[in-house]
Amino acid sequence: MMRLVVYKNPLALILVVSLTVRLLFLLFVPARPPDIAHFNFIAAYSLVNGQGLHIDTQWAAQWWEEMTKLPKRERRIIDLEDIGVPENLSLTEPNILYPPGHAVFLAIFFKLTGQARYVYPETIVLLLDAVVAPLLLYFLGKRLFSRGVGLVAASLYSVWLSFAFLATQARSEQLLSSVSLGLLVSLYMFLTQWRWRWLAVMAILIAVGVNLRPDMLATVPLAAAAVAIAKRKRWIQSIAYAALVGCLLTLVAVASLIPYAGLYWEAFGRLGFATPALAVNVWEGIGEYPNRWGATSNDDDVRALLQPYGLRIWTPEAEKQLWSKIRPVASEDPVWLAGTFARRAVRILFMKYDWGAPSFRNKLDIPGAKVSAHCASWKVLPGGSATCWLVALGYIAMVRGTPFLDWSLWIGAIVGVIIFRKRPYVWLLLVLPLARLIPFSFIHVEPRYILYGMGPSLVFLAALLVTGWQSRTRVLAAAQSVWPQRKPAV
Repeated sequence: MMRLVVYKNPLALILVVSLTVRLLFLLFVPARPPDIAHFNFIAAYSLVNGQGLHIDTQWAAQWWEEMTKLPKRERRIIDLEDIGVPENLSLTEPNILYPPGHAVFLAIFFKLTGQARYVYPETIVLLLDAVVAPLLLYFLGKRLFSRGVGLVAASLYSVWLSFAFLATQARSEQLLSSVSLGLLVSLYMFLTQWRWRWLAVMAILIAVGVNLRPDMLATVPLAAAAVAIAKRKRWIQSIAYAALVGCLLTLVAVASLIPYAGLYWEAFGRLGFATPALAVNVWEGIGEYPNRWGATSNDDDVRALLQPYGLRIWTPEAEKQLWSKIRPVASEDPVWLAGTFARRAVRILFMKYDWGAPSFRNKLDIPGAKVSAHCASWKVLPGGSATCWLVALGYIAMVRGTPFLDWSLWIGAIVGVIIFRKRPYVWLLLVLPLARLIPFSFIHVEPRYILYGMGPSLVFLAALLVTGWQSRTRVLAAAQSVWPQRKPAV
């Protein structure tokens, strides 16, 4: 029966495996406290209670402290009800640290269920990541190459631990893999059909994306460039058409951030459409390398730097002060600054941030004692605990190989675009990776900023694997033709 399912509909099996891998994360990997994402959960709670997207920073600090005191086995990713809501709660401070997209997403589930628990939105996110992203990769692989490439691309995503790990994080990035791939698919459909409905889909996804992370706007210039390349008219007409598309998408993105701009106005008395943290990230990016300006990549050091001026971090005034310190770096030593860009680009190419490095691997490692405890109770599976151990050992092997796997995302993209450069629209697969690499090479980054845009590279990897498999007979035949033939013994 299983062989029939695999033969008739292998994609269904891939989706089952994809969901299973993500559920195993919840089984084996210790639950994590919410980290800085707890502001979004408090804003969601505030929205449900009719007080808008507001937070109480004192409660947020207390909640974080209480969460970190809990033993790992008792931690919850996010359950407001675990600690309780204080009676003197004051939800009066606008939440301007993040766009409202993730808070609104959470608020929908808080309202529908009547409970401020993360388990419900987490389930939806896991389903989206396990099903929607592989389906979109399958579509891209099939359209640009073949059905086999689409299946392999979907398979790679289903078992790729870095993507699965990202989907279990209580952050806005966990939704962006599906949003980013959806944007790429709608861009492909627009370029091949030139129908405005696909541009409308792109606009909707851009609006959703910038409300999750405002840097999603970096995708727009590359999408406009793709339109200019694909239009194949006179270069002036192509550029004009691309500029029109880019302007429309930008206007939709800015219009979708009007609710956030209202919060910004409430907080600072001025309009703002992005979080007041860009200068902080650029300054901390300078601080990632030895420098003579006293910059470090630590928020506490930035706070200390701003304290003599009476400024708080992540405010427009603090941004202005930090830009006054960044400008001399660019004017006095532009070569050094360009060097940091290049070094950071290389670090991004090789995923040398947290995950893709030992700290990420350690987060996913399963202690032997924990495996034994789990496997002792797995009597319902075929093979019992022996099957459990095989699954666990396979998982551990993948964790140990995570750095090499993540490097291969960029390696596959670079090699793939060289090999398949003449295939129509294959260059589109570089739109999202480049939209991550270029802007984030200027600032201090975390891996979650980059990873969700790397999904299209899996199609390149799949194409390389399938091409290699299909050409194996020719390679063997060529090797056999040059190999000295042994004469039969007389």
